[in-house]
This record gives sequence, C-alpha cells and structure tokens, in this order.
Amino acid sequence: MIASIDDVAQQITVGDITVQVTETTRINMGRQIISFDDLAIGQTVAVSGVMDGDVLVAVNISVKYNGE
Repeated sequence: MIASIDDVAQQITVGDITVQVTETTRINMGRQIISFDDLAIGQTVAVSGVMDGDVLVAVNISVKYNGE
C-alpha cells in the first residue's frame, strides 16, 4: 500500500521501502497505462524492480483495483 508520495523526487513509499519511479517505469491499473500523477496514498500496488542501495528502482508498478 502506498504510504507516501514525493512528487519532486518521483518516489513512493510502500511499507518501509522507498520506490524510485523513472521515465521507463511502466505503471498500470488493469490493462490501462497510467502516470505517476495518477498514483494515490492508500492504493495497493505490486512493484517489481532492482534494488539500488536502499531504494527499489521500479521497472513495473501494478495498481490493484478495490477487491482485487
């Protein structure tokens, strides 16, 4: 679940993990591609990526629908 969003740094916090969103990060909700600006605190997400120190650099973020 997204706990915080940093618009300037293009980062979200999921649990205790900082997730870096880049220009190449794919963000989707179902089959729809969405943007960083569409993310909201409280959304449930699944993130895949590569750790870079203490930060997870996201390759893909899937936003779960309510009830999914």
